[in-house]
Amino acid sequence: MSMAKGVVPDDSPSSAASARSLSLGQADVVLLIGARLNWMLSNGEAPLFREDAKFIQVKIDATEFNSNRKIDAPLQGDIKSVLKKLVPAIEKAGIKAPQNWLDLIAQDSKKNNDKFAARISASEAKPTLGYYSAIEPINDLMQKHPDTYIVSEGANTLDIGRNLVGMQKPRHRLDTGTWGVMGVGLGYAIATAVENGKPVIALEGHLVSMVWKWKPFVVTTYLLLLSLLTTVVFTMVMLT
Repeated sequence: MSMAKGVVPDDSPSSAASARSLSLGQADVVLLIGARLNWMLSNGEAPLFREDAKFIQVKIDATEFNSNRKIDAPLQGDIKSVLKKLVPAIEKAGIKAPQNWLDLIAQDSKKNNDKFAARISASEAKPTLGYYSAIEPINDLMQKHPDTYIVSEGANTLDIGRNLVGMQKPRHRLDTGTWGVMGVGLGYAIATAVENGKPVIALEGHLVSMVWKWKPFVVTTYLLLLSLLTTVVFTMVMLT
């Protein structure tokens, strides 16, 4: 799902990313578009979702339906083709989200965004470099150059970076995603740079052990990356 981040720009009023827990946890109907109901979404189970929530899933592969939870309305087909029929049907039926529900999401988004802003400010005020103060300039760069690709991995680096770096375009963020395997970041970054020739940021964490044990490899890789990537950022576990 990391590559889908940006389908709805993170700063759009229509984005509920900042109110994810509330939106998913209280929704009575969930529409999955292309996403798999796997471990990244707690397999559709409570407490992430309501036990009585109804699921609609758009997927081209029918074997994904009912894999972890009953799908009440499976829609098999290409996403674009399905949505071309689904959206007009929803509009014709006059189906709209209740205003009080939208207001609740907006309030929760603001509350969480304010908390996040406070964390960034507190980190920037410290004399030592922390995750928030280190990653915030990358977010500023991404907002100015939304066509840039970013690859990220490494526990806190990945988690904080996912929340802190706002995406404006889909398929411009790559991380371990469904596979949940660390160590793919540099390969992703190199392949992305070679394939499209556009700027790529590799935001890599947890490289301390690699630096000490495989120093020649790291130096070689780093030099290779410098020739391919616009920016390489290594955030080490020593950051606090």
